[in-house]
Amino acid sequence: MSVFKVEGSPKLRRYTRQRLFAVDAPLCPAQFGRTQIERLVPHRDPFLLVDYIQGFNIKEGLIVGRYTARRDDPIFHGHFPGNPVFPGTLLMEMLGQIGIALLTLIKNGGVLPEEDLAPPAAFVIKVE
Repeated sequence: MSVFKVEGSPKLRRYTRQRLFAVDAPLCPAQFGRTQIERLVPHRDPFLLVDYIQGFNIKEGLIVGRYTARRDDPIFHGHFPGNPVFPGTLLMEMLGQIGIALLTLIKNGGVLPEEDLAPPAAFVIKVE
């Protein structure tokens, strides 16, 4: 997971990627695509914002997932025309969805739930 940090004067800014934290705990490798993710979270297209889960560690509460923003995504047509920016609120939604996936894996002992079971609904009340 990375974050952009702005360095330099207000007139000249340089953006660099820096890691938010180092993950030393081993991850259980996973290759969960959309079908498996739909068993973990209640969200569906067009609001499912996790494409892939590559690993998790339920003991440490860690999960690694990915979403690929596409150039033709309708959100870019209005946010902002000619200068596309992915909305921060949707980035927070991605974090929430991957968190629900981790919660579901923790509840099931690291195993995908059965296909006929509904994923849990969870709501974020506060973000600090």
